[in-house]
Amino acid sequence: MRIVTGALEATAHIKLARARLNRFIAFGGYGSDSASRTELTRRVMERTGAILGLELGPASVYVVGDTLKT
Repeated sequence: MRIVTGALEATAHIKLARARLNRFIAFGGYGSDSASRTELTRRVMERTGAILGLELGPASVYVVGDTLKT
């Protein structure tokens, strides 16, 4: 599982650890990567595709959150 969050990477891992979710998150896109949620999501898709050796399209991504579409 990957994560996209506006939080800085260190802060995101602290929050995930409190909820015992760190073990499920291999890597992600963080506020330290970009201020744009759209760009963060794009970067996570690119990272995932590079690791898996395939290209991910928007149809392969589920977004759950509380931030307005940007």
